[in-house]
Amino acid sequence: MSEQLQLRSGTATQVAAFTGALGEVVADTTNHRLVLHDGVTAGGWAAAKLSEVAALSRTSVNDVSYTALTADRIIAYTTITASRTVTLPAAASFPQGATLWIADESGACSTSVNIVISRSGSDVVDGLASAVLNAAYDSICLMSNGVGKWTLLVDALNQEFSLLSVGTAPDPSNVLSVAGASALFNGANFSVYLNKSAATNTCSFVFEDAFSARAQMGLNGSDNFSFKVSPNGSTWTNSLVFDATTGAPTFANQRTPIGDSAYSALVTDRLIAYIALTAARIVTLPSAAAFPAGHRLVVIDESGACSASNAITLARAGTDTINGATSAVIASAYGSVEIESSGGGGWTIIEQSLIPATAAPSSDGTAAVGASLLYARQDHVHPSDATKASLAGATFTGALVAPVGTATLAPIKLQSGASLTAAAAGVFEFDGTVGYFSPAASTRGVMCSEYIEALTAAYTLTSQTAAQKLLNGTSNGTVTIPVGTYQFECRFSLTSLSATSGSFGFALGGTATFTQSWEAIATQPAALATATASQTTYNAAANTALTSASTNTTGHAIIKGIVRVTVAGTIIPQVSLTIAAATIVGANSYFKISPLGAAAVVSVGNWS
Repeated sequence: MSEQLQLRSGTATQVAAFTGALGEVVADTTNHRLVLHDGVTAGGWAAAKLSEVAALSRTSVNDVSYTALTADRIIAYTTITASRTVTLPAAASFPQGATLWIADESGACSTSVNIVISRSGSDVVDGLASAVLNAAYDSICLMSNGVGKWTLLVDALNQEFSLLSVGTAPDPSNVLSVAGASALFNGANFSVYLNKSAATNTCSFVFEDAFSARAQMGLNGSDNFSFKVSPNGSTWTNSLVFDATTGAPTFANQRTPIGDSAYSALVTDRLIAYIALTAARIVTLPSAAAFPAGHRLVVIDESGACSASNAITLARAGTDTINGATSAVIASAYGSVEIESSGGGGWTIIEQSLIPATAAPSSDGTAAVGASLLYARQDHVHPSDATKASLAGATFTGALVAPVGTATLAPIKLQSGASLTAAAAGVFEFDGTVGYFSPAASTRGVMCSEYIEALTAAYTLTSQTAAQKLLNGTSNGTVTIPVGTYQFECRFSLTSLSATSGSFGFALGGTATFTQSWEAIATQPAALATATASQTTYNAAANTALTSASTNTTGHAIIKGIVRVTVAGTIIPQVSLTIAAATIVGANSYFKISPLGAAAVVSVGNWS
């Protein structure tokens, strides 16, 4: 070739400082490119090399992992059935400022079948080691800076990163790091879900002080929801646990069982329960100043073996006081004491079932209990004896107030037992059949306790002569009676008796085995309100006519008597008619019966 065109040329530094004429072209020998000048701009305008203006190319990938080339511009997954990886070229080898698109064209991309974009060497992708496409038709656009960094230009909404940060640098120990004064999650309805993969794993919120954990709440190693606290980030205590099945809460150190030994209470104790007791024991209290102010400590005898000789003594620490005293004593079966710390050297008794230390038991086992004894709390009674609290032999110098009765708890219950040989004044007794009260020494009397049924409206008898129930206030007009001796009273009125000359009678029926005797005063006047001479009978058998036969259609009677039941069963007040009729029993007719004593009782009281 004999012809040659030679342009002015220079290094990149020289070209950058040169201002050429309008339309002049010079050669940059450092970057091997042509530079066009406009006559006014120093350095002119550099033309791109062919390698820098490579045409957009689409590389289709069919369900395999792929290593991207520096010439790639679009990488499109046409099929994907499992997670795949696209390994990026080194950012330093990719044209500076050029972009690379990676996209799922198959629509099969998901959280379980994803496309991982992995860096080359120590390059970073938006400051991270990788990025992930995890949704159908997801895509990402990256730009190289030419020196080890890829910058995310465009991504789909479901883009996934291995590390993410807001307001702070990414932390390799946490997938998400946020720094700031507050965070807001807002929506008309908004829920945040935390999930764990197994019941024994943990899913929780942790609260830290100077990056040292102090509290944790959540599903900590189980499906029970718990609150834990720590003084140092390594030693943990469950403060509160909610059972996943029942929802019942369990508090820290709620119950400390003690088996027949002395015990030094801890500041974390809340209930100290003696489950066995064969001798007197001492519970030494922690310092009131060390115990949380206003918190309460309960000491209770669950064994039922506590007594004046096997007492539980609460002993103070140092110079502390318990209601101003040096100690307190529980000296009765299932007894208890609940005390509250002032936080500064003193304990106050809140509720108690105990004998104060200042009132020593007497030689006969009785004990004087001061006015501070209000009641034995239901929840302090041992579960095996939930219907009674024992204060055997105690003498009360103050008011004794029974708890409020409930559907399952009677305020006061007398146990069935043998009566005193000699009745003592002021004593209540119950022998299993009758309750007694003794108003004076050796003078026991029956406490009135009546069963009664009274009609609120009239009702019509069956037209028959056989005996039938007198009352229908209950379904059967029947009362169930245990063995014993009873007194009874009955009043009733009848109308619409047969106009044929006849009478009416009274009976006690039922399944019980008994003997009876009673007196009846009865009339059969022309009308109930009409005065007439009454007739009196004394009966030991049923269905005896109470009046002479009459054509009057009304009648009434008053009956009082005694019945001795030898085999327990039912008793039915009955009426019989000598002439059948649809007779009406009047409203306010009634029958009442009350116990007097055993079936063979002869006397109750100071008889001689």
